[in-house]
Formats: sequence, structure tokens, C-alpha cells
Amino acid sequence: MVKTTVYLPEELKSRLKHRALRVRRSEADIIREALAKDLAEETPRPRPSWGIGHSGDPTIGDRIDEILAAEFGAEAIDK
Repeated sequence: MVKTTVYLPEELKSRLKHRALRVRRSEADIIREALAKDLAEETPRPRPSWGIGHSGDPTIGDRIDEILAAEFGAEAIDK
């Protein structure tokens, strides 16, 4: 294991101390368990899909201003 330091608000530290005494476990053990549970429940963020698709149109890069103007209006590409 690796030692680390965590700063806790006084109220949270007090609750941790009382829980440790009540369940007869160390404060560190309770922190490890809570952290492991929280990290296990974490949902991975979806990765952006930019650039993954292929339009099949080799001229799309050359026509980007025309395409944007058609979709959003000519004033949108002038900004």
C-alpha cells in the first residue's frame, strides 16, 4: 500500500471516527472501502466520435464553407 494524506472537514472527520469506533475498524479501512466503492460505481465518460466517420465524399474539405452556409446560413461562416 501507499500512504497518502487527506484533509477532511471537521464534521466529516468526526463522523468517520464514530463509525470506526462503532464498527470496530480503522478509519483508514473505512476510507479505503468507501473510495473503492465510489470508484467502482464511476461510469466512464463516452469518448468523442469526431473524425471516426467517413462521408465517402473526397471533396468535402474543399467545400466546407459551402456546406456550412447551406446548413447554418452564410452569416454563420463570416463570424
